[in-house]
Amino acid sequence: KKKLLKKQLENNENIFSTLNIDISRVKKKLNRFGYSYEDENLSWHYHFFAGLSSKKKKKILEIGTFDGKFVKFISNIFPNSRIITLDLEDNNFFFKNTYKRQNKNYLNQFLKLRKKNISSSNIKFMKLDSFHLIDKFKKQDFDLIWVDGNHLGPQVQFDIFQSIKLLKKGGYMLVDDVIKKKFKH
Repeated sequence: KKKLLKKQLENNENIFSTLNIDISRVKKKLNRFGYSYEDENLSWHYHFFAGLSSKKKKKILEIGTFDGKFVKFISNIFPNSRIITLDLEDNNFFFKNTYKRQNKNYLNQFLKLRKKNISSSNIKFMKLDSFHLIDKFKKQDFDLIWVDGNHLGPQVQFDIFQSIKLLKKGGYMLVDDVIKKKFKH
């Protein structure tokens, strides 16, 4: 396991090198907000966004808010940026029937946590199915797009395609996991 983690670390740091991301700055930025660079349980998208934070992005789109924890992190490391984060309507079938949200008590706690996490003044939360991205944002473009909504095809591919259309020239698009095998909800 340690050998695999070391190899993953080397691969990710090679990507950092290609993007001219200063690892010492990433470590400092993560530490500033209570995260450890070496934490093997911390998803590497925190590291990548911390690295990109020196690039002074102005307009950021997040597809898939979930509980808002990550967009709160983005808000902190990009304090002068305007962030739009999207998630499904609360009454959407997939929203209600995933991540234990069919339980009313859990759902209420989840919604309270999300509301707290998205309360920063530079975050705009929208309830929107990402299927409608192009229609909603056809006259806008983004410096940075984080695709972390539905991880299954064909929706994730559709999100990626639309995001490419909405990305400014020289912008960055990062994608969370894409599940290629059959998956049961």
